[in-house]
Amino acid sequence: MKNLAKTSVHGVFTGIHSTFSRGDYFSVEGVPLAKITHVWSKGEPDNDQDREGCIVMSADGTFADKNCSGTFPYICYKKFSKRTVCGTSDLSYILDNRTGSCYKFHQFPRTWSRAYMTCAAENAYLAVINSETEGKALGELFLKKGKPLPYSGEYYWDTAHIGFHDWGEHGGQWITVHGDNLKDAGYDKFNPGEPNNYSIYFMNSIMYEFCGGITKVGTLDDMWCERRAQFICEMQPEDFLSSDED
Repeated sequence: MKNLAKTSVHGVFTGIHSTFSRGDYFSVEGVPLAKITHVWSKGEPDNDQDREGCIVMSADGTFADKNCSGTFPYICYKKFSKRTVCGTSDLSYILDNRTGSCYKFHQFPRTWSRAYMTCAAENAYLAVINSETEGKALGELFLKKGKPLPYSGEYYWDTAHIGFHDWGEHGGQWITVHGDNLKDAGYDKFNPGEPNNYSIYFMNSIMYEFCGGITKVGTLDDMWCERRAQFICEMQPEDFLSSDED
């Protein structure tokens, strides 16, 4: 990291922060700073204006606390560790033998776009249903893992985001995140009365249902992209294996 930090005048973000408890620094993996080899820069940490809770590594390898909302370069890394059958060290991904895919149910609700990016960050994608069997499997997963959410306008409580949308045309041309229409993908079974593109007036604009979701019985539903919901990520076991080989 020290060598990489030299490429930036202002240093790079590390994965160490005190977001959850002010002044108590931990890595994103939960390791306390006391167990991490480090040297503070002169005058650091100073928690300037009581707003600095993230650690930056300077070009000389020393640490300084900075505002987490600041802009710094950053370095991503992936540990080489023993893989699960899904090919990832993330134990939340579980192989379903009926479909041959691995799935992770995210209980923390996000908008469709944020859910899409979360799956991508895990080297996965928002789940795509390719058969009746897979629709049943994901419905069962939702029923088993779904976390009760407040019945309010803030969240979808009975539908989870998955990987299809009508993003471009807005004319009922539903396609998966892989670019296939639902019929060609192998599953287009909507919940009765759906898709209905139900619209509401929200934040000074009209919000339409242009993103896709799944119910707890495995049927499809159209959803407001901006409303947060739980979601399902999918990966193929060979995706991780092939990326490691490359």
